[in-house]
Amino acid sequence: MIRQMMETLPHSERKIATYILNNPKDIIDITTHELAKRSDASSAAVVRLSKSLGLKGFGDLKMRILGDLNNSVETNYRDIEAGEDTRTIISKVTANSLKAIQETSKIINIDELNRAVRAIKDSKRILLFGIGASSLVCVDGEQKFTRINKNAYFTNDVHKMSACVANLEENDVFIGVSYSGDTHEVINIMELAKIKGAITIGITKYGKSMLADKSDIKLFVSSVEKSKIRSSATASRISQLHVIDLLFMCYATTFYDETIEYIDKTRNFVNMYKEKR
Repeated sequence: MIRQMMETLPHSERKIATYILNNPKDIIDITTHELAKRSDASSAAVVRLSKSLGLKGFGDLKMRILGDLNNSVETNYRDIEAGEDTRTIISKVTANSLKAIQETSKIINIDELNRAVRAIKDSKRILLFGIGASSLVCVDGEQKFTRINKNAYFTNDVHKMSACVANLEENDVFIGVSYSGDTHEVINIMELAKIKGAITIGITKYGKSMLADKSDIKLFVSSVEKSKIRSSATASRISQLHVIDLLFMCYATTFYDETIEYIDKTRNFVNMYKEKR
């Protein structure tokens, strides 16, 4: 989280963040005042850094650092090179996908996830919108929530989506998916959804972005380095799909009985269709 936010942090917070990255073991047993002194910053800046990272305070930050220290295996995203054998490619792609999922699981805010579940439960309609690879994430979300009798819809046609947004009502849900957080089509449609009083949920990379700023509920995914052969794009898509899975499963366990009822019903009808072929 610190690495991904580093470039957007104010100077005073960046000094503290740099000290933490260089001396993570030292942080566990020191106070806010001592950290400020060692990093040539103020105690207030330590508190602000914790808030900038979306944490509750310095104690929460220390717990996150301790958790990372206990997870000693650290791997970087690996891009594909020319002439690599198939086994190496399998290893790299698998490692990148696992890292994206693990980092996203650390970043995602549980309170925000629970708010998203409640918003979906209370909504009459769910619209999902994304461009390019993010559209595949929207298709997955549409399919999952349709199966449990939620009125979910996706189209990658901007004009059709604008028309759908025009019919949104207060407390309906709009889910905007953009890894960069700066896809202007998604941002513009989300602004229209806010005008209609819809609750907006943004799925985007961790950090500051236009999409995050305009989202009522922020579900962040891990930020990955750019690569030459789209291995980073693959990892970002995997992390976004992971968030959709988390959202669906949290909904399913919260409203378990009705979810199982609808899943059984839809499965039976799919099987009836197969038998008729």
